[in-house]
Amino acid sequence: MIRTLVLITGLLTAFTLPAATTTGTIAVQLVIYSRCNVQAVSSLERPVIDCGQHFSAQPRVTSEAYPGDANSRITERLVTVEW
Repeated sequence: MIRTLVLITGLLTAFTLPAATTTGTIAVQLVIYSRCNVQAVSSLERPVIDCGQHFSAQPRVTSEAYPGDANSRITERLVTVEW
């Protein structure tokens, strides 16, 4: 029993020792665009959103039309903006 505990302790120490001596750095850059321009061209089209003139900063815009009441002829739209 004591031999088993000593063996397990030795193995755990041997496996954790290289992790404690490993070092390194990670280069990370975060760019935050504080201003976005939203332009609704017409009620039938998706709005145009411009955030900082950079491709990766542009949100994903989706639009879905839902048929309304047959009597009122009003169509509802759901516009979703995802960053």
